[in-house]
Amino acid sequence: MRNDSFNWNDTLNKAVAKTGNKASFILSAGDQIQTNAKKVNDNTISETEYAGYLSPAVLKSIPVATTVGNHDADNANYTYHFNIANKSSLGDNGYTGGDYYFTYGDALFMVLNTQDTNVNEHKEFIENTVAKNQDCKWRIVTLHQDIYGSAEHSNEPEITQLRYDLVPIFENNDVDIVLTGHDHAYSRSKLLKGGHSTFEYTDDEFDEMLDRDIDAGEDPESLTTAPANIKDDTTDPAEQKYLEYLHSVMDEDAVQELTGDQEVAIDPDGIMYLTAGSSSGSKYYDLVPRTQTYIAKNWQQDVPTYSVIDMTETTLTLNTYRTNDDTKIDSQFMIVKSADHSQLTDLIDQAEGISKDDYTADSYNVLAQALEAAKTVNADEQATTDEITNAYTALKSAMDALEEKPVQQQPAGDDQDQTTTAPGGNDQNTAGDSSQGGNGQVNTSAPGVNEKPSAVDSVKTGDENNLAAPIAGMAAAVAAVIGGLTVYIRRKRA
Repeated sequence: MRNDSFNWNDTLNKAVAKTGNKASFILSAGDQIQTNAKKVNDNTISETEYAGYLSPAVLKSIPVATTVGNHDADNANYTYHFNIANKSSLGDNGYTGGDYYFTYGDALFMVLNTQDTNVNEHKEFIENTVAKNQDCKWRIVTLHQDIYGSAEHSNEPEITQLRYDLVPIFENNDVDIVLTGHDHAYSRSKLLKGGHSTFEYTDDEFDEMLDRDIDAGEDPESLTTAPANIKDDTTDPAEQKYLEYLHSVMDEDAVQELTGDQEVAIDPDGIMYLTAGSSSGSKYYDLVPRTQTYIAKNWQQDVPTYSVIDMTETTLTLNTYRTNDDTKIDSQFMIVKSADHSQLTDLIDQAEGISKDDYTADSYNVLAQALEAAKTVNADEQATTDEITNAYTALKSAMDALEEKPVQQQPAGDDQDQTTTAPGGNDQNTAGDSSQGGNGQVNTSAPGVNEKPSAVDSVKTGDENNLAAPIAGMAAAVAAVIGGLTVYIRRKRA
């Protein structure tokens, strides 16, 4: 508990610092605690764990939106610690309450309690919520189970069946991104559409086979990738059926291919699914030995991680970092919605306000070229939507890729305070608050805040999950004891 709390605090401080201390809220992918009520006779044990979860100073000034995970699900103590916005009776599992939603800027966040497996209730909740919030340009769903993950839980029949129950609902309601946890290993899916079951199976049909296939034994060859004990050339009928099942749930036909830059999707027709890694570092799962076709990136090195989502009216940008050295574990990925002249004008204004003296010559030259190209397109009254959107995308990418010049060492005796107060804020109709007051101090000197996005090879290897998401005009940090996320949202100009 002590180590979890320490690491959780460290992760949050680094995630918030990565947003320039502008995180609007913290979004948890579930499992705020470890100890299920069914495992102990004394339900108050969870209170010690909740105290650890709520102990970081950051949570005294930044709201947190939590998701019910399987470790929270059977104990009503969960409900005593978080003020939930717009809570529904739909999706209530009888202990921890139902689904809920909140809006922030141009984004609608829908948080599902999928510990209640009544999918019809989740469907009704999503449809009703979307109908009441038609003006929101972005639609984000959070649930605990990693329905398109890449670690040990991801191939379990009860997880894949939940996937096939929920995916049509998400697609019919134009969801942009789904944030999950549960598997304690980071993964990002390709853009997916139309995933459906092509194989008949029961919820517990392959439990024994899954355990045997990924059992690493006493002396594993890899500490981060499970073995494949059941070989592809097996002649055993039961094992062959198991491998056929694994192939069927890779959903190869659901993958939407991107053209050109594979790290940018403009007006995509599919959904991206993100699974957060551990943010406290006490528990990890190995990645599966057969990486699923639907996976774009997966990563497991038994190091806490967090993700940052930066959202504007036009773009959603995702970056994920390891906490021990604050470097990226995945390349930047950006979703872009069609832009118009007014949005391109706003971005040009922002770019023109950037000082050349603060950044390396190479990165600033790329920005300057993108800026001139954007101005040319913006001056053309006959420019098509595609041309405007492409100019917007190129300029935004160049801005994100700016590299700060190395900081000059201060002369001896001129030490300066390196901390600033984490922002507060009282935006209404947003994430649940941890119900604690105060002014948290966070480190603003974390490395890599303006690091140029670069591709990182995925590690073929899977309960805190953390995601940090910046969104234009609004900032939000998202995290969970077994997983967390930080969100930063920028609002469009008045």
